[in-house]
Amino acid sequence: MVTTPDRHTVPKRSAKAAWQVVDHELVILRTDAQELMGVNESARHLWELVDGTRDLDMIATELARHYRQPVNRVRDDVVVFVAELAELGVLTLVSPEVSDGR
Repeated sequence: MVTTPDRHTVPKRSAKAAWQVVDHELVILRTDAQELMGVNESARHLWELVDGTRDLDMIATELARHYRQPVNRVRDDVVVFVAELAELGVLTLVSPEVSDGR
């Protein structure tokens, strides 16, 4: 498991999180803390791209394309936000070697 993500880290949704889209907004429940988190549209898009196979570089590239923003800026934001979600326990972070089964 990774504690500090980089562009090659593969995020996975944690079993400690439940989520639902309510009125076009993503709401994440931290089941261990019984806390709800609402996230904005770009964070929702990121969450939808977290499928356990894409690394942060792939996710950032897709978000940059979708929002027509420079990929380097988006990548920096993605790494920071994913680190925050991992710290909250709603994502786990895996090195690419582990996610590939190596």
